[in-house]
Amino acid sequence: MKLNYPKKAISPVITTVLLVLLVIVLASIIMIWWKSFLGETITKLDESSGKQRSIEQFCSRVVLSATLSGTDVTVVNTGSIPVYKVGFQKITKTDTKIQIFDYQIIGGASSKPIPLGPEMTPGAGDKLYIIPILLGNNDQGEQKEFQCPEENWKQIVF
Repeated sequence: MKLNYPKKAISPVITTVLLVLLVIVLASIIMIWWKSFLGETITKLDESSGKQRSIEQFCSRVVLSATLSGTDVTVVNTGSIPVYKVGFQKITKTDTKIQIFDYQIIGGASSKPIPLGPEMTPGAGDKLYIIPILLGNNDQGEQKEFQCPEENWKQIVF
């Protein structure tokens, strides 16, 4: 018994439209995926030149000094770059802890003591580093925090 099916196919115009849509969808997915690798760009105004620069360039210009007195650390910003927040990293023989504090350190010779608390107060043989956190703007103009990389952290000698 022979079956008579009509031999019809998709129109070449519809096929072309479907292929173009498929390429557009794939290109969009690849672009979104690629942007996730690039990360967000944060900039800061360089007052000496009046231009926006990458915030990473300012980390090397941060000049902080710190003194430890009991469980308090007094941080003084002697440089011209304002520090939005500070963090501390405590390294012991068995553990590493990082804690961020909401204390602004704009500049000048005065600063109030930051209470570390017993869990962050260093003991004999421990190391304590200060982490500068700067404030900049992203591509949309929103203010964002930027934690300076480890090479810009300063060890507090106690």
